[in-house]
Amino acid sequence: MFQSALKKDLPLPATQRSRKGSTLACPHCFHPLPHDGALSCKECRFTWKEVDGIPCFAASDYYWGEIPEKEMIQINDLARKAGWKKALDQKVAKAYPSIYDYMTDEARADFRFILPLLPHSKVLDVGAGFGTISFGLQPHCGSITAVELIAERAKFIETRRAQEGLDNMEVAIASGLKLPFAPGTFDFIIVNGYLEWVGLADYNENPRVLQKRFLEQLHRLLKPGGAVYIGIENRFGFDNFLGEKDHSGLKYTSLMPRWMADLCCRFYIKQPYRVSRAYSSYRTYTYGKGGYRKLLEESGFIDNQFFMPVPGYNRPVELVSLDHPAPLRFYLNHAISPSSRLGKIKKKLALMGTSLGVTSFFSPHFSIIAWKEGPYA
Repeated sequence: MFQSALKKDLPLPATQRSRKGSTLACPHCFHPLPHDGALSCKECRFTWKEVDGIPCFAASDYYWGEIPEKEMIQINDLARKAGWKKALDQKVAKAYPSIYDYMTDEARADFRFILPLLPHSKVLDVGAGFGTISFGLQPHCGSITAVELIAERAKFIETRRAQEGLDNMEVAIASGLKLPFAPGTFDFIIVNGYLEWVGLADYNENPRVLQKRFLEQLHRLLKPGGAVYIGIENRFGFDNFLGEKDHSGLKYTSLMPRWMADLCCRFYIKQPYRVSRAYSSYRTYTYGKGGYRKLLEESGFIDNQFFMPVPGYNRPVELVSLDHPAPLRFYLNHAISPSSRLGKIKKKLALMGTSLGVTSFFSPHFSIIAWKEGPYA
């Protein structure tokens, strides 16, 4: 895939490029948008702008992320001039090695092996970030749409897409709570490391209400028999008991009652974790296995499957089913070989917990597939 970064062709503005085959629709009335480059709805007369040739359905001045905004602008400028891969090698590899892997390692999309992707499948990647998962899935489906709220990230995805000449991929800037697509558009929707942040979309609304509204929207966008894939942390993962930082930037807040986590955020957060807008309540909700199942069922997803991604949902090298004890027992017996006495004790306890049906509830992360009722074709 990387060799295509050597192409010299830079992205053309959307006004010079037809959107033939685009899945975009008015987010208000769901009427398909014309393919002639215009971003206006002929039904309800709404009009949207473009940002560097990318259809934009949300405010484009909001920024958050691991790389400071000024540096991300420099990366995008260099990517357009010298190629996206060279820009990452020069600007990210040494300064942010873990983020470099995050931006280039297409093994992040290896959960595709548990999705029945077909050559004609239409896929939506919500909260696409730098597009790594979208690019990892692109060769294995009919078309993929990468949606990202942060304009600088979307620009990077579009630059790479154009330089690699991927005609079955499109990029849009939009809020996850108001996606510009018609009901029944997609076969699969990817939500990797995004659901937990939905509560930041509206500080006046309960985060769980926003998450449910988001999932209900995804349910509408799926075709009958389609599925959403969710990669996310477990609220009660064993690493949280060991002091792993929560999305609040604090330890143990995921384990606390929500009101107590609110108090901690109010009194202990000086600068919100990874975001630029200040907030004084706990809004990055995660759940345990039962909590996710309930939230999905309330949103219309009746059938769902849970997996433990190893080493984590951002790089799911292995996916162990958590719906039955046998796969987890097999994994613990054959893939875990601790050398220390403490490690051996932990393994024995995990195996005992598996026999009792409780170990799966403490998986650090979950990979979830939730299905919409109806025949899949």
